[in-house]
Amino acid sequence: MQIEPSIDATIQEWNELNLRCLSLDSPRTIMDEVYTSLKQNETSCQPYRCLESHSISSEMRSKMVDWMIEVLSQFGSTGHTFFLAVSIMDRFFAKASVSLPPSQLHVVGVTCIFIASKFEDVHPLKLKVVWEKVGHRRLSEKEIRRTENFIVSTIDYSIGVPLLSEVLGYLVEKLDVPISIKRSSELILVLSQVYYNNSYTPSQGAASAVVLACRSLKQLDLLPIVYRCTGYSEPELEGLVSRLYDQVVNYESRFKNFKSAMKFMGFRLGGRYGELFTFTNSEMQQDQE
Repeated sequence: MQIEPSIDATIQEWNELNLRCLSLDSPRTIMDEVYTSLKQNETSCQPYRCLESHSISSEMRSKMVDWMIEVLSQFGSTGHTFFLAVSIMDRFFAKASVSLPPSQLHVVGVTCIFIASKFEDVHPLKLKVVWEKVGHRRLSEKEIRRTENFIVSTIDYSIGVPLLSEVLGYLVEKLDVPISIKRSSELILVLSQVYYNNSYTPSQGAASAVVLACRSLKQLDLLPIVYRCTGYSEPELEGLVSRLYDQVVNYESRFKNFKSAMKFMGFRLGGRYGELFTFTNSEMQQDQE
């Protein structure tokens, strides 16, 4: 006789059920195969010291990433588009055979947004829009096209790579976490992109962001499931979790004038009960409470 689960089942019981579902004996799903493929093909989120051959400082790069958040948020692009734009820019800097001056950063950033939008967005930004609304007519369409060819050839036409947002999407779907944990994890990774020299892989970064979000929101019962699902142990992630935590709590003091993430993504840093974020839209506020 089949017994229906009680509507009053505790979170602990739910988590124990998930642990059984995620056991090594469980059949692999398509999502598991995708995750395995992402891990096998991933590289560091940011090539180590990608700016060392150029006159562009890490502060200039951070300002560009902050501006990318603003632009892509205003045009309704996906999170994947943002992470891909940053990835293309950093990989281009790492592989460019010529030293780039600060004056080239704007056209590179604008063009990386253009490339990423074409690759990820259902309704990508058109060249005319990029020229007029993103570049504010300071760059010609011909210059944007020329820079596009230069960038994609420099990165060997390898535009699509495993992204932090892709791995995170797998994890939150697999774990079926509350929206507050999903959103907190996203924000942790977005803010991390403003920092320079993030020498970790997408799977490490996404797993660590989820762990940090669970801790911040006091959802500690989820942590064994996260470790099981990601294939990482707590000691393997602890250093990166601490680093991401430091990046978030020090963000406003480190980047005093960078407000795009908070302004366009609906949150403030810090919360009433020690959370990393306070959400400023009604749906997220209800979930956080």
